Amino acid sequence: MQPGVPAPVRVYIRDHLAADQVSERVRIVVDSREAGRFSLNQHYPASVIRFEVAPGEHSYVVEVNTTLRTDGGKPEKQKYVGQGTFMASANRIFRLAADRTGEGWMVHLEADQDEQEIDQ
Repeated sequence: MQPGVPAPVRVYIRDHLAADQVSERVRIVVDSREAGRFSLNQHYPASVIRFEVAPGEHSYVVEVNTTLRTDGGKPEKQKYVGQGTFMASANRIFRLAADRTGEGWMVHLEADQDEQEIDQ
């Protein structure tokens, strides 16, 4: 490591299937570089992406392709994209969250209030 350059910190992003989801594919891009991908389904309903960045503020883009259960029983495919910034610090844990908007859903990162240990 070079003098004056901060050591990278490990950051985690976790997600799980919601009750109305059959499956989900997620891609996370941090500072224009792919940080990770995961796929969720009934056999693997939760996952965690782990990556390292310099401490401080970073931009991200989240791409989600999901299959939802509908009232009629026919699965419905949806695609969502979200973007924003987050503050990275050592072992910071975030989770994917979604808020309903007028046109659909907005996906974003939230600090995980649970703060449970992540398997390292």
